[in-house]
Amino acid sequence: MFLQLPIKTLIFFLFASAICLGQNDVEVIETEDKPKITKTFYSYNFQYFIPQTFGDNALAKGTKGIGGINLKLQLGIYKGFFVGGNLGAAYLEVTNPEIVGNYKKSTVTNNYLFFGYEYYVSERFKLGLSAAPFAKTTYKNKIFDASEGRQYDTGTFFNIEFYADYKLSKQLAVFVSYTYRKDKLNIVAPIEDQSQFNSSQFNHFGIGVKLCFGNFDIVSAFLK
Repeated sequence: MFLQLPIKTLIFFLFASAICLGQNDVEVIETEDKPKITKTFYSYNFQYFIPQTFGDNALAKGTKGIGGINLKLQLGIYKGFFVGGNLGAAYLEVTNPEIVGNYKKSTVTNNYLFFGYEYYVSERFKLGLSAAPFAKTTYKNKIFDASEGRQYDTGTFFNIEFYADYKLSKQLAVFVSYTYRKDKLNIVAPIEDQSQFNSSQFNHFGIGVKLCFGNFDIVSAFLK
């Protein structure tokens, strides 16, 4: 039943929870000999990425990525473990309509919940790994010669993201990321071509900024 709730509703709940819990941050006392760039309770991540299709499938042969955007909320749970939500989309240009159909371009939704772990290499620099094991997606395909004509395909996907970020200040960080994504698609095609439309794969190469808030993860904040 939980998985049937709309992803956007759950992400909105995460955003609201972060704002409410963030009002109760515990003050950090800094010593003169060792000022701290503190760990983050939650962050808003603004990301631009380039999607690259690849593999033996119709999307890899008939489209190319032209860009994508993500807005993420990430909540620290305990000692580097975190959960979060993502809202975004990737934009594809059709390069070979004979393979994928009579379309001009496609917008691929990128809305999902994720969990992960991050490791502080130093006070300013950290590495992170996150995964979204199950999410739904929609391909919004714009039809050639139709100003408002669109056709929709659906599917599910999982992704794994690796990132490195560097804190410029207590509340601002920059990051680079790589994401592997694989989609399972609900597209009906002629029998001889069906295997080409069953799935798609993406590499996402991203850059972005983070707005960081709070001083402790959720468990640590409640224990203090």
